[in-house]
Amino acid sequence: MRAFVTGAAGFVGGSLARQLVERGDSVIAAVRDPARAGVLADIGCEVIGVDLASAEASVLQEPMQGADAVFHLAGSYRVGIPRREHAVEP
Repeated sequence: MRAFVTGAAGFVGGSLARQLVERGDSVIAAVRDPARAGVLADIGCEVIGVDLASAEASVLQEPMQGADAVFHLAGSYRVGIPRREHAVEP
């Protein structure tokens, strides 16, 4: 199977990518910063750098071609919201 995984440098995405490779699947790992994804390359993933927050959808079309499965595990999280970002009540 050929799998495309977003967020593969994260905790959940990295675990999935590793399990897919271990069972013999081909994995395209989409990560924001390829410099932080050396482990993925070392285990045999094809690593591509793409920031989903700013990329056009067309950027994903080519690497997803031929994928049997797509796992979207990318996300952005922060603990707490700075006061300057709080909603202003009318």
